[in-house]
Amino acid sequence: MLRRYRLADIDMIVELELQTLGTTLGAEMLKNEFNNSYSYYYVYEENNTIIGFISFSYDGDIAEMLNFCVAKNYQNKGFGSNILNAAIALLEANSVILEVRESNKQAIHVYEKFGFKQIHIRKNYYANGENALVLQKIC
Repeated sequence: MLRRYRLADIDMIVELELQTLGTTLGAEMLKNEFNNSYSYYYVYEENNTIIGFISFSYDGDIAEMLNFCVAKNYQNKGFGSNILNAAIALLEANSVILEVRESNKQAIHVYEKFGFKQIHIRKNYYANGENALVLQKIC
């Protein structure tokens, strides 16, 4: 089940991000964004356990995906596709943009399956010097 995150979820979200992405938006940012009317942060629960997290900044027209992760033992089982599909449907945005590591072929494949197209490359975007691909989906 996809639902808006709660303050009580923050520690689990941070742990999930660290385990899957090796980095996190951070508890402080998650707390600060809780009452931001442009922030749309969702968790996906399976058997009362948070197994996915997806977040957007959304102005009523364009949604920018900030973070998206699925617990490792739930990957490649359709959960990521379900989360992405449900979140995009909830937002009703005209377009969705995101950045993804150029080396993250698995994520790129999922995004392409959902109709995302590469529109730009951000050179040396990540701390390790890796490029970011900017993808967009027109809804």
